[in-house]
Amino acid sequence: TNKKIILFLGRLHWIKGLNTLIPAFAEVIKKEPDAVLVLAGGDESGYKKEIEFKIANYKLKINEEVIFTGMLLEDDKISAYKESDVFVLPSYSENFGMAVVEAMAAELPVIITKGVGISSNVAAAGAGIVIEKDEKQLSEAILKILNNPDLAKKMGENGRKLIETEFSCDKVSEECIKEY
Repeated sequence: TNKKIILFLGRLHWIKGLNTLIPAFAEVIKKEPDAVLVLAGGDESGYKKEIEFKIANYKLKINEEVIFTGMLLEDDKISAYKESDVFVLPSYSENFGMAVVEAMAAELPVIITKGVGISSNVAAAGAGIVIEKDEKQLSEAILKILNNPDLAKKMGENGRKLIETEFSCDKVSEECIKEY
C-alpha cells in the first residue's frame, strides 16, 4: 500500500499541540484514507495515555492509523524523516525546534505553528507551511502537502537550502559565540 506518512517527532507532552494534531488528523483521514500518523517520541509524565484515550474515543476510529514508535535514536530517526511525507509540529510554544531543522535537513516539508521559534525562517524560505494553532488550518495544510507532490518536493528542497545556509554547524556555532 502507498501510505502517506505524517510524522510528529518530539516528546509526547501537551505543549507540543497533540490536542490539535489528533482531531486534524481525523479530518485528513476522511479525505486521504491512505494517511498514517506516526507519533515518535518518549512519553512525558504519562501524557501518552491521554493521547491514546483521545484517539480511542474519537468519533472516527483512527487508532488503526496512528502509530506510536517511542523515542527514536540516530538511524531510526533518520529513517523516519526519510520515509515520511510531511513533518508536523503544532506546538503552543517552542524555543527553536531542533526536530524541525532535522526534518528540513532530510528534505521533508514541514508544518509548524507560529509558536515555534524557527517559524519565520521556514515561512521566508518557503520550506513549509506556518499556521495558527488551529485544527482546520492544520488539516488543510497537511492535505495541501500530501496532495501536491511537486509543492512538497519544492518545500523539501527549500528547507534543505535553508539549513545549509542558515543552520549549518559553523553558522550555528557562530551565533552561539555571538550570544555569549
